[in-house]
Amino acid sequence: ERSAPYPRLFSCSFPSSDTFTMAATQPSDARLESKDAWKNAMSEGSEELERTLFKLVADWGDCIICETRFGSLSGHIQGQKHFKWLGHKLGWTWPTSMDHLVQRWPCSDGKLYFFNHLTSQHGFLEESIGETSHEPTPPAPPPPPPPPLP
Repeated sequence: ERSAPYPRLFSCSFPSSDTFTMAATQPSDARLESKDAWKNAMSEGSEELERTLFKLVADWGDCIICETRFGSLSGHIQGQKHFKWLGHKLGWTWPTSMDHLVQRWPCSDGKLYFFNHLTSQHGFLEESIGETSHEPTPPAPPPPPPPPLP
């Protein structure tokens, strides 16, 4: 199994969507540097995601990155268009927050299944559909300006 500087979480549980608002350090892999690196980094996770969602969800809906319907989930995620859209949205740099990159699918049992479009982490969220709005947490407002000097 490959080691990575961030956790590879497949079919796991997270306590809440706040888990994705984390300080992310740039990984040692070069997934944002080339299409080939992207495909190599995302193939395992996206293929496992497709196999899992095929059993859980009837309609995969639209990609939150490209805003287009999924055809083949793994093919789409590994594809050139998705790679370019994601890179453009991130400014080709590793983000400090991941929530806006996490897609969630409601399952028939009331659970949510998630996928991180950058890290390929995926699994069940422990929160149920009725417990949260599943909207990304807005950024904190900037601090007030300092008082004027005397």
